[in-house]
Amino acid sequence: ATALTTTRYTVTNLSPATDYEFRISYVCTDNETYSATVSATTSCGDAVSLPYIQGFETVTTSTSSTNYDVMPSCWDYELIGSGSYTTGSYLPGVYYSSTYANTGNYSLRLAGKGYFTLPPIATTLDSVMLSMNCYITSAGYNIVVGVMDSTDFIPIDTVILSVSQHNPVEVSFAGY
Repeated sequence: ATALTTTRYTVTNLSPATDYEFRISYVCTDNETYSATVSATTSCGDAVSLPYIQGFETVTTSTSSTNYDVMPSCWDYELIGSGSYTTGSYLPGVYYSSTYANTGNYSLRLAGKGYFTLPPIATTLDSVMLSMNCYITSAGYNIVVGVMDSTDFIPIDTVILSVSQHNPVEVSFAGY
């Protein structure tokens, strides 16, 4: 506990992408009273260093296949389309099923169309190789890998995937 004499206080030495809870206690005469708990999450902070590995096994412990909108820390998504493709079971999230996971039980699922955004990377992109395994259940869908530059998505490579099997994918960012 820190005694304050001002109305503002800056909390320091917090970890990036971490959930915190805060409470304020105040003393009036002989009674101590606590405020409601306030929750806050710190920003992602500095970019991740390489190699960066996300296997999705530590994102959630739920064994439900309906972990919609549960994403790894500092990841984001944007859905494309309209209607049912932007709600409910079409929302992306960590999916529990050993069938779709390359290893373990968890994978990142997108049932509609959209973009996944990974955390910023702390190196120049021309030295980056993205490796992942993709699994699709319907023909006609591809993976487009690219970068976000300001507000625009710039495609680097389009990967054609085989249906109902794990597709190892490597995309080089050399030359970007």
